[in-house]
Amino acid sequence: MLKAPEPKRLKLNYDIPPSAVTFKVKLRLYNKEVDWDDNFILYLTSKLPNPHYGPEISGKTMIINYSVTQQGLQEQLLNVTVRHERPDLEEQRERLVTVGRCRLTL
Repeated sequence: MLKAPEPKRLKLNYDIPPSAVTFKVKLRLYNKEVDWDDNFILYLTSKLPNPHYGPEISGKTMIINYSVTQQGLQEQLLNVTVRHERPDLEEQRERLVTVGRCRLTL
């Protein structure tokens, strides 16, 4: 009967305190390695009048429709800003919208 090899134990170097250990995340773009920055934001645009994105992309991105009027765009961006800076106000707004919808259906 064959025995599975025993797992190798890692030897820790105690000369370096664990708090001093840092990790860098690198991405490989084509043949070049690039450091990852948590503040990185990527903006993509499309010339298509009404592009359709699947749920896997829509769930991971924020899609802003720039073909709306300026007032409509301001309202969209205000909602995003309020959701980020004051989540309590956003929850209150959503409750009020829900109550308004319920009253319209009665």
